[in-house]
Amino acid sequence: MIIKKQEAMGIVKKFEMVIRPGKEIIAKFCYNDTFPIYTRIPKGKGDMQCTGKFRAQLHLNEEQLKEAIRCPFKKEHFINNLREKGYIK
Repeated sequence: MIIKKQEAMGIVKKFEMVIRPGKEIIAKFCYNDTFPIYTRIPKGKGDMQCTGKFRAQLHLNEEQLKEAIRCPFKKEHFINNLREKGYIK
């Protein structure tokens, strides 16, 4: 599945991740004063060449990523998904 960089930024903003600009955009998910999850988004426009890596870094399957782009998959769902997989308590 290929997604646009703007869609990736939309997901990062939806999950209220802390964004640090630089050579690449680095987004970290803060939960209970820790940063258990982070991802990188290349700057610019167009398709992301590393969509699978982006999805894996967020610990989402393809269906969850599609839902996150379309909007039904919200921050609460993301937190529950991370709990189920044991990344946060």
